[in-house]
Amino acid sequence: MTCAGNGVRGPLTLDADTGGFSVTGNAVTGPVRITGNSGSGPLPEESTPAFVDDQVDGPLSCDGSAPELRQSGNTVSGPRSGQCR
Repeated sequence: MTCAGNGVRGPLTLDADTGGFSVTGNAVTGPVRITGNSGSGPLPEESTPAFVDDQVDGPLSCDGSAPELRQSGNTVSGPRSGQCR
């Protein structure tokens, strides 16, 4: 699943995804929780699930993803926990 350039009003949860995902360049107004995901990203050059260049107005919590979630360039107004510290 590729999800880019969207505005999400409310929580965003990615839980137990096995097909891989890439969430890039989104604005989320609410908490984000990413837990227990596996598999590579949907694009051939992505070897891990990705949460990159997103803006989160709330907390960001990540746990239990293997391979570990690839993340960079995120702006988070709330606390970060787990793999997203």
